Amino acid sequence: MTDHFSMKTLYNGESLPLAAVPLVKREDFLQGIINAVDRGWRISALFGDGGADGVTLYAVLSAKSDGVLGVMRSRCGDSFPSITPYCPQANLFEREIAEQFGVKPEGHPWFKPVRFHRPFRNRCRLRSNRRKTLPSSKGRLLRNSISARFPEI
Repeated sequence: MTDHFSMKTLYNGESLPLAAVPLVKREDFLQGIINAVDRGWRISALFGDGGADGVTLYAVLSAKSDGVLGVMRSRCGDSFPSITPYCPQANLFEREIAEQFGVKPEGHPWFKPVRFHRPFRNRCRLRSNRRKTLPSSKGRLLRNSISARFPEI
């Protein structure tokens, strides 16, 4: 394992204790992802983890040529600058973080939900929570639409 672009690197299949994942400043975290992608790395995972002290962002990047993974993390407030305009690979990852933790990627070019289920954190301000119940099951909807078209059924 070595340090590379503010990341801890390891080979695929190796393990790393959480305490060994470098905690870097938010600006260095985001710029490190952009720099690594410019050098040919791929974003394998970019996700958040909510705790009592707020949301922590994690990045797992991979170098295809030699099977190396790079990991790093950063604390996040209520928002962070979107890196999608500079790194399109981050698009769905940033949208998922926003949807699940209410942490908005400022300046995201196509900001909309990825999935439609309740967020991990209750304070998600990004979507209206007007619908408090789940929609009807497909069977009931299908049965209702068939009986509307064919009243004898």
